[in-house]
Amino acid sequence: MSHTVTPQKLLPTLLMALLVGGGLWITFIGWDQTTTLQQLDNGGAQVEGTVLGSRSSHPQARTRWWDLDVEYTPTNHPPIKETFGVSGSTFRKAVDSQKVTVFYVPENPRRATVDHHQILPFRILIGVGLFILSAGLLGLIHGWRNDWQWTTPARKA
Repeated sequence: MSHTVTPQKLLPTLLMALLVGGGLWITFIGWDQTTTLQQLDNGGAQVEGTVLGSRSSHPQARTRWWDLDVEYTPTNHPPIKETFGVSGSTFRKAVDSQKVTVFYVPENPRRATVDHHQILPFRILIGVGLFILSAGLLGLIHGWRNDWQWTTPARKA
């Protein structure tokens, strides 16, 4: 069994490594959002913020997004300028009033949100990320063990 790198072995290795990296990235995003939302639920603070600017996708775009540039001043902390992705309804209200409520973690005021999010979608994201990560790792292990021969040998009758 030869473990030399050839172009035929490089592509599957890169694809499996991409699955591993993508799985880690998706898992991290889900974990980060879940812990932030849990911290907000377990003692988050809120403060009124001022809308400094706003951006949105083109109304006919396939994927819609809305961003608000907000300045808020947490208790015992200097003012913070942050960009938040928000829902369409929050965006319209904030643009009209130029004010928004910012929910933040007192120990780390940069961990903040403007919209209330449900925790379940982010937990699902963790599960999807772990599934992709597992598929990539199993693919790498299988490939290394079988020298990237994905077909099974024919059985003799």
